[in-house]
Amino acid sequence: YPARLDGVKGPGGPPVLFASGNTDLLTGGGAALVGSRRPTTPARRAARRLAAQLAAAGEVVISGGARGIDTAAHGGALEAGATLVVAPVGLLRFRWRGLRPRRGHAGRWCVVSQFAPSSGWQNAHALMRNALIAALGEAVLAFEPRDTGGTWSTCRHALVLGRPLFVLSATRTGAHGRGLRRLVRAGAWALDPAHLPTAAELRCLIAGYRRPASPTQGRLFDPPSLAEGAALS
Repeated sequence: YPARLDGVKGPGGPPVLFASGNTDLLTGGGAALVGSRRPTTPARRAARRLAAQLAAAGEVVISGGARGIDTAAHGGALEAGATLVVAPVGLLRFRWRGLRPRRGHAGRWCVVSQFAPSSGWQNAHALMRNALIAALGEAVLAFEPRDTGGTWSTCRHALVLGRPLFVLSATRTGAHGRGLRRLVRAGAWALDPAHLPTAAELRCLIAGYRRPASPTQGRLFDPPSLAEGAALS
């Protein structure tokens, strides 16, 4: 069981995890890259490029296996290193989207799920999966989060858990702009997707991150609490 979850899983955490691939990747920390299923082209390219840089530096790239930013991050990571997919369904129902590991990628990927192997898609399971993504990573980098939806959920969990949260958005208008502004007010740091940090620079940003004072520590897999909503209002 990943040591990163021991202090935060609480009574509502998953009693067991199901995994396929190189399970050593579950214990290596790394960075979670998440974001829109329909990202802008600059954001998609930035996610893939950053994932490749992090993987080449030995970091495990963690994401949720969905279309868009998740797939770009997994693909970029496999170019140069390792990636961890946190699935919202059971392993027997999981399918790679937009990419598939090749023979040369042996040992460089792992798929993990907290749900029974035959479990299908449920919206509630997807939200629980987002909590696991935030908990497994040393930091969360969110590309073009709206002020609702799955990426927003992962960002909320990151703030509650005290994980360093960085937001990258190529647009400052509409739902993406609202998401960026609300998350920055809650303690996230905004980064420019056109000027990505190197792996070493990101490590320095993570070390220098100071968690916001307002979000309260919550149990990892509880439903979003009033305290979370207040911290992000």
